[in-house]
Amino acid sequence: MREIKFRQWDSIKRRYQFNIGITGPGSWVGPAMCTWEKYPLEQFTGLLDKKGKEIYENDKAKAKYKWYSEDGIEEGEWVGIVVYDKGTYIIKTGKDYDPCIKNIWIVDIEIIGTVHE
Repeated sequence: MREIKFRQWDSIKRRYQFNIGITGPGSWVGPAMCTWEKYPLEQFTGLLDKKGKEIYENDKAKAKYKWYSEDGIEEGEWVGIVVYDKGTYIIKTGKDYDPCIKNIWIVDIEIIGTVHE
């Protein structure tokens, strides 16, 4: 079972606040800056990148992939934003295909920033 954790972006100090917990619908404990709607919480995916860094919603990720086709091995990378969509976390690439971050073709994933940077 994965640990349920959240972070929240502090736009004044330009850094994340951690140690935030949900107490009920629309309320939480921790260093809350403002309203839930204005500063939404970003949830931990339960996964770590190749350097051991926790992967959260709204992280910018670079994922290298490898798969086998009739023509041989295909390799490349996807770059995008980690978002929760239809029951799973995906890398929103803005292209035709948005891979699930637990995709079997991904050989490594690295966090390269957040949407706030």
